[in-house]
Amino acid sequence: MAKKIRFSEFWHAYISVLKLTLRPVLWIPLGLQAGVAICLALAHYYIFSPVTGPLVHGWASLFEVEVAKALVHYPGHFIVLPYLFEHSVLIFNIFAEAFLFGIFLSLLVGIYRGSPYSLGGSFKDSAGKYLKLAATWAILYIILYVVGRYFFDFVENVLGYSMEVAPRRKALVTLILHGLRILILAPSVFLLPSIIIGGVSFGAAIRRGLSFFTSHPFASLGLVLVPYFIWTPLPLALAFPAKLVQIFNPEMVFYLVIGSIFANFVANFIFLGTSLKLYLDYSE
Repeated sequence: MAKKIRFSEFWHAYISVLKLTLRPVLWIPLGLQAGVAICLALAHYYIFSPVTGPLVHGWASLFEVEVAKALVHYPGHFIVLPYLFEHSVLIFNIFAEAFLFGIFLSLLVGIYRGSPYSLGGSFKDSAGKYLKLAATWAILYIILYVVGRYFFDFVENVLGYSMEVAPRRKALVTLILHGLRILILAPSVFLLPSIIIGGVSFGAAIRRGLSFFTSHPFASLGLVLVPYFIWTPLPLALAFPAKLVQIFNPEMVFYLVIGSIFANFVANFIFLGTSLKLYLDYSE
């Protein structure tokens, strides 16, 4: 893994991924993830549906009392919608995202290597490595969640006041938080490819992934930055739902949530495709 990734080859990986959009089979695993997210968003939008309404209200009751109360009032419903939706998607992703990513990567290995591949075969491949995939991804999500959950509390304790009274500083702290997330994601770029391709153990996957990162730190950061910038703008806007409700139509919050799902689909496609391409080209 000592061979360095050249800039031209880094961008060639992105060109290769753009060509992969012509293969609809690759859309299925990521499309399934997006489909579940859309269903969850609709459930949080139609809160009085006789089918999903009771589930959403029960779900909201697990959070602060203010959240549950806001859910049944307009426009408070749209202020808490991104918060509740984000946590519901988080639970799904912890258990299922790595598995769906594994299917995508398994399909991609066949395409990149020119070897036979099928959706069923990739499903079995990912299912056989599910525990390693899920454990690796769960640890990453837990780290990201802890940082996201307590970073604001830490900053507020240092400053001695709530970020809610200083929206500009809250925006700055939010940008810093996203920077921390990028630094956390960069070493994880090659974790899933190392499991799918090598079938290595959980510990070996982490060692190989981190080894690849230390050998190619700037390429790893680049692989995270491009898709992250595609995905980030909408979640960044959704971090201020009250301001969105005040300035725009409250339903705009829901539309941005749907938009963030599609942005996440594109970002994941690029992130997984480029990371696997470079891993295949440069791993030993």
